[in-house]
Amino acid sequence: MFMKKKVCIASRLIHALLLTAGFTTTAFAQTDFWELLKGPLTGPVAAIVTNRNDVIFAGTFVGIGRSTDDGASWKVDLSGIPVFALAINNAGHIFAGTLGNGVYRSTDQGETWNAVNDGLTNSAIFALTINSAQHLFAGTFDGGVFRSIDNGDNWAPINAGLTESFVTALATNRAGHLFAGTNAGVFRSINNGDSWSFSNAGLPARFVFALVVNAADHLFAGTANDGVFRSTDNGDSWDGVNVGLDAAVDVRALTINAAGHLFAGATELNGGGVFRSLNNGDNWEAVNAGLTRLHVLALGFDRQVRAVFWRVRMVAVYFAALAR
Repeated sequence: MFMKKKVCIASRLIHALLLTAGFTTTAFAQTDFWELLKGPLTGPVAAIVTNRNDVIFAGTFVGIGRSTDDGASWKVDLSGIPVFALAINNAGHIFAGTLGNGVYRSTDQGETWNAVNDGLTNSAIFALTINSAQHLFAGTFDGGVFRSIDNGDNWAPINAGLTESFVTALATNRAGHLFAGTNAGVFRSINNGDSWSFSNAGLPARFVFALVVNAADHLFAGTANDGVFRSTDNGDSWDGVNVGLDAAVDVRALTINAAGHLFAGATELNGGGVFRSLNNGDNWEAVNAGLTRLHVLALGFDRQVRAVFWRVRMVAVYFAALAR
C-alpha cells in the first residue's frame, strides 16, 4: 500500500513538472503584454534564476539553458540531465538540483559544472534554498531535506521531526527559519534544520509546490488545487488569499519583485497563467495578454525587474513589458 502511495505521488510530481516550458517578462503598466522572443529552449523548464550580471539560467528536462542576451540565444549546460531546482549564493556560485544526479555547482557563471554529492544519499532534488549564513538546503523526492554548510562540498540529512519525505519547496526567512513544502503541507525549522515541526494550521493537507517570503517575513504557499495561502506569524497559522483567483487554482510558482508585488504561476487545470497582487496577496489580477497557453510552473525576476516566466509545451521564451 505504501509503495502504491509512493508511485502515485511520484506520478503527480513528474506530471506537474512535465507541464513546463519557457518564457520571460519586465515590470508593469496599464496594458500588460507578452512578446515571443527568439532562441527557444528544448524541453520543459522547471526552474529559473538570474545572477547579478543578468545571466539567465533555466533548468530543463535536458540540461540548463544559459543566456547572456536576455533570452535571444541560449547555450546548454549539463546536456541530457534533468534540472529541477536552481539557487545562487552571495558569492555568485550556482547550484543545480537534478533528477537522479544530485547537485551540481558552478563557480564561473555556468561555464563549468561539477557534481557535489558527498553525503547526499538521495539524488532526486526538487528544491534548493540558501540561508543568510550561506548554508545550502536540498529538498528531495522521498529523502527529506539535506544540508551543506561548506558550499556543497559535504551534505548531511536533517530530518528529525520531518514526517513527510517528499519535499517540493524550500524557503528561509530573515531570522534563518527554514520552511519545507511537502506532499502534505508545510514544516518549519527554527534551528537551521536540526529539527522540524508541522506548521500547517489553516492549510489543506495537499502538495505545497511553491514557497516565498516577502520583506516583512510574510510567508506565501502555492498549493495544488487550493490556490495561495499566507502566514503573517511565521507559519503558526495560514489563511487563503485567493480573491481574483479560482478557488481551486493549481499554483506551482511564486515570486516577489523589488516593489513587493507578488506573482503566481498556475497550471491550466482551474484558471491558469500568471497572476499579480499589488497588495500582499489580498487581491489578484491575471496578467496574461499575449500568452498563447496559460500553464506556468516557474518564474523569477532579474535585477532590472524583468521577470522570466516559463510554461508548457511551447518551449518558447516570452518577454513582457510592464511599466509599473
